[in-house]
Amino acid sequence: MARYRAYDYKQLMMVPVSLEEQLVPGTLEYAIHHVVEERLDLSMFDDRYHNDNTGRKAIDPSRETRNGVRPLIIYLKILR
Repeated sequence: MARYRAYDYKQLMMVPVSLEEQLVPGTLEYAIHHVVEERLDLSMFDDRYHNDNTGRKAIDPSRETRNGVRPLIIYLKILR
């Protein structure tokens, strides 16, 4: 089983913003977060990582998926 770095949506960034508080139900960001976390099957990435017992922990693919969609969210907000 692949090992991923732990992360917590309650963590604070350098700018004191709680990531958990930014995910407001009914927003596009919340919908994307829900789809990535609950609906997408990202298990295909697990087989590519061979760090079960050794090696550095990988970044969870769901985080990278959301990060890849973030510029689209910003662009859509500008168009509103």
